[in-house]
Amino acid sequence: MISLICPKCDCKLPMRYTQGANKKKVLTLDGIKEWSFIGFYRCRKCRFVIEDTKENLGGDKMWKEFKKKPVIVRAIQFNYETKNMVYNDIKEVQQNVEPSKTKEGSPCLLIPTLEGEMTANIGDWIIQGIKGELYPCKPDIFERTYEEVLKSG
Repeated sequence: MISLICPKCDCKLPMRYTQGANKKKVLTLDGIKEWSFIGFYRCRKCRFVIEDTKENLGGDKMWKEFKKKPVIVRAIQFNYETKNMVYNDIKEVQQNVEPSKTKEGSPCLLIPTLEGEMTANIGDWIIQGIKGELYPCKPDIFERTYEEVLKSG
């Protein structure tokens, strides 16, 4: 059961879900149209029926907001002054990081991640995540997302 406000009688009673036999044409992720059996919600007070579709059940209201948990990560900035030190330090954490050059000839690092190979360019921050994984982050995103943890005492 789900608590929806009935648009007909404005009651807040739980609405009962019923798997319907109505056929509805839907577009899948592959772009193929197929027939789908849809269900519906019925108000337990006035028996009004709401079809089980995104539009009828809140549309974009289904999206929720979340904030990141306060997790401390390690990070180092890859720049011209520190490029060799950064490469050597990162190589100790993850052996498959490789130095390279951009099309313009600037030094960069190729970092294999779970999402595929990512490139850390000069100025980028390289973050070590909570599972020890490495990934690059653009400086503007880093500045908006992270603040330095100052060690006390």
